[in-house]
Amino acid sequence: MKVKEFYQQVALKHYQDWQADPTAYHKLWSAFASGNTIAEHLGLERLNYGSSVTRTGLANEARKVRQEYPDLQSLNDRTIALKHVRSYAAGQLTETSTGIVESDPSTWQLKETSGTTHDLRDVLDGVFATFRTIPELNDG
Repeated sequence: MKVKEFYQQVALKHYQDWQADPTAYHKLWSAFASGNTIAEHLGLERLNYGSSVTRTGLANEARKVRQEYPDLQSLNDRTIALKHVRSYAAGQLTETSTGIVESDPSTWQLKETSGTTHDLRDVLDGVFATFRTIPELNDG
């Protein structure tokens, strides 16, 4: 599946499902997970879907995509914290999702030990706004 198809048929649909039901945590989580794979899909497309692309090569290309679009790096960082419940950088706990209560959207935040808080709804809205600016994901 090409990146544009994946974005429009999977990631965007998950985001739209969450927008239609913004109190459904599982829909928010699905939009995070599917949206986070866009960098890898885009990287693979930029590498022309080469059969000799290594895991490291793809990771490097995805890293370039995330550098080009910093909101995608933020999405990746938040998704890792959601997926693993905690996020560690340089051996230090940086974020945790343990305070999230599925039934209470006001708790849908990740808090870093530095005091920075990331509202998951804002992160998701920001990244999907960024997706609209990426030519490979959109018509025309």
